[in-house]
Amino acid sequence: MLRKNVLSLISLLFLGNQLAFVSADCTFTAVNTCDCSSCDNVGYYAVFSSNSAGSFHTNDDSDNKNDGKLMKVTNTAGCTCTTIGTDKTGFFKSPDGKVISNDYEGKAVVLTSETCSTDNSGKLSGTDICLGVKGSDSTTQVTLAFSGSDNNHYLVEDKAKVFSNANDKSVVVSVEEFAIVVDKTYTSDDYCVDQDTKIVTKRPENYCSNNENEDCDNYVNCNTGVCSQATIEARETDSGCKPSKGSSTGCKPGYYVVDGNDAFLSTHTDTVSKVYSCGDDGSCNDVTDSVVGFLKNADTTHATAIPYIVCDESHACSVIQQPSENSCSKAGTLIYSSGYKLCIDSTTPKDLEDLAADVSYLVAASDYANNNFINSDAANSFVIVKTDTLGNAILVPQNARNYYAAKADKTVLTSASDNVNGSLYKSNGTVCVVDTTTIGYLINAASNDEGVPYIKCSATGTPDNGVDTNSCIAINKPDSTKAVGALINDGDYKLCIDASNVVSLTASKYLVDAHSTSTFVSTSGIKNGYYVIVEIDADGNIIRRDQTEKKYIYAVTSSKQVYDKGDTNYTTAMCTVAADGNPSKLDESKASEYILHKTTGDLVDYYIINSE
Repeated sequence: MLRKNVLSLISLLFLGNQLAFVSADCTFTAVNTCDCSSCDNVGYYAVFSSNSAGSFHTNDDSDNKNDGKLMKVTNTAGCTCTTIGTDKTGFFKSPDGKVISNDYEGKAVVLTSETCSTDNSGKLSGTDICLGVKGSDSTTQVTLAFSGSDNNHYLVEDKAKVFSNANDKSVVVSVEEFAIVVDKTYTSDDYCVDQDTKIVTKRPENYCSNNENEDCDNYVNCNTGVCSQATIEARETDSGCKPSKGSSTGCKPGYYVVDGNDAFLSTHTDTVSKVYSCGDDGSCNDVTDSVVGFLKNADTTHATAIPYIVCDESHACSVIQQPSENSCSKAGTLIYSSGYKLCIDSTTPKDLEDLAADVSYLVAASDYANNNFINSDAANSFVIVKTDTLGNAILVPQNARNYYAAKADKTVLTSASDNVNGSLYKSNGTVCVVDTTTIGYLINAASNDEGVPYIKCSATGTPDNGVDTNSCIAINKPDSTKAVGALINDGDYKLCIDASNVVSLTASKYLVDAHSTSTFVSTSGIKNGYYVIVEIDADGNIIRRDQTEKKYIYAVTSSKQVYDKGDTNYTTAMCTVAADGNPSKLDESKASEYILHKTTGDLVDYYIINSE
């Protein structure tokens, strides 16, 4: 009896040995779909097409390494199988002991063994997957075996680009039967990683573990199993202000500056990464590449050490200490003299603190220091800098043909209370210069409809001085009272070309009655029937035409609209049409010819209808 039992045991051992090396042959007849005719064992297989037509390799990529597909046979009877595709990404062990990777694109590759190291994490090492080396001992390799009984989760660096197209990602994997696959349930949170074992755990579970040697020494933030090193958020100040959030930031109005880790700067030697502007509603925008000026640091925690942020005309931003200068020597500098002040020229400081309202100034471009506002030294030119109630001094962008009015102290006229005389300044798109000759109504680029929307520049010249100079005043929104040469508003802005007729402010030219003194005519006693020409541009500026001494002009008799030769539709408005369809002559039923009459000393062209 004992002999029989011994023989039975030997038979079982022999049978077990036979089972361990049983043939893993499967015959597949396709690559992209799971189509097999026979299979000896269930499990995972990599199928590759052969260079021989209609022939396929199983777990052998010697011919075509790039077209492999992973199949899983679940029943040998009838050869029941499925194509894995991208449903499962990771590493798989076939019945014949080979290890196959199935990547994020669904491509299967039979792996060859490499030495386990940090650089080979996520690759095959022997019969296991390399996880790198121990954090406490860089000579000790850490590998993960294909054991179905392992309930832990592990972090593997994807050096082989199995899980994504980048080799700098880390992935949480779990062990299944004959498979090591990504676990996509690890998402939207920070997890603990043991640097020695590479085991990933949830933070509270790690903390409550009885094993004192498993204190969390590394954190990763994961999203659907793909992880990156967890970052430590910037310490929030000012009741939780975090301007990078965009909206609902908890920030007070003003400017904030952060470093590359989104932390507020604390010393003047820190490097600026981004500058944010936050509004009254707590929303913040990145203005690093758009704002120019001296910006009061709204981060009150660090405002003593770095009271101001400086962004120059090239949008290079830095932070500064309290300036040592207490008097002006150059325009565009910040000084401290019983408070912070802006130098608008080499001698004149303007307060930046405790302002009751916003104030804009003309700052001399020809007397600049450090190019804070502009890289220019153009003589007698100015930039416009707006100072506000928060203590900021910010460059105002200019557009070509912008007009401004400023008082003698270089204060720009912007509000309804600024209905006072000033000088006119015209911009070339970068700087503005004083303009003493433009006559008319100019849109005030520094104001809005509720302030002083227009600058009225009246003609003041006489034959004695030889130049028709202007006298300018920023005006409030006008009413609808009509008068010769007046700008009115009856719901829309319009120009009175005489005492009763008005025209809309569309781009065009008109004859304006010169018999009465008006914005456009300074000399009284001009004979009735004479006109001057005004031009309305596309922006709504109304400007008296410069003296050209052109002898003849043509205008619609009723509307007094002037058409120069070549103007759009000038022939339709002014001329008759011949039989051949071409314009032939002035249509005297609707248009008239006007002739220049000039007296010595005239500073403007006066036209009268040509009755000859």
